[in-house]
Amino acid sequence: MQDNSSLGSYIDRNKQAFFLGSLMALFMGDLFFPEAIQPWVIRVLFVQNMIFGLLVVREKPKWLRQWVAFLLVVAVVRVLALLYDPLFPGQEAVGFGLSIFYFNTILIVLFVDLYRAKSLGMESIYAVFSGFILLCLAFSFIMMYIHGLDPQALTGIDPPGTFSEYLYFSFITMLTIGYGDISPVTEIARKAVLVAALVGHFYTVFITALIIGRLFR
Repeated sequence: MQDNSSLGSYIDRNKQAFFLGSLMALFMGDLFFPEAIQPWVIRVLFVQNMIFGLLVVREKPKWLRQWVAFLLVVAVVRVLALLYDPLFPGQEAVGFGLSIFYFNTILIVLFVDLYRAKSLGMESIYAVFSGFILLCLAFSFIMMYIHGLDPQALTGIDPPGTFSEYLYFSFITMLTIGYGDISPVTEIARKAVLVAALVGHFYTVFITALIIGRLFR
């Protein structure tokens, strides 16, 4: 009993570190596998990240834990359905909605935790990194969906493109690097890129203000 209690306490103290590690696995994991199976690797890594996402909401209200658990069940069912029929109707819309709901839920939880934190330690730093990666992941799925609906939406990516390409575009947009190798063409793609850049700036300002506020409190 004591060992279980100690393990639970250790997990609670380091839940942000575990979650950041699972995000990095989702972010970088496909590099170690052949391109032919990368879509399946991403799906599996997405599910494992959702499992670690349950750690983030472990001590949150019951309805929030149930919501994340429900999203996890939907993700697992979707993977199983794709194994049975890779082209089942609506699977792309389900994947898009699932990713947006999940990433935004965890992102809001991280924002609230950072805002309420009385001090900023390593767990807060892990949460800051996780928050930015979550923003980039969410935007990459949005652009993947937009490009799937309209193959002319982006230049520099041959439809359907790989997850790594959209993730790369997401990061250079959020970081306002803009190499120009991938560019939005259609109106909706351009508006999405503008929103992403604004959100990236807001996140930087928010975190900077939060850190300064904690230092001089």
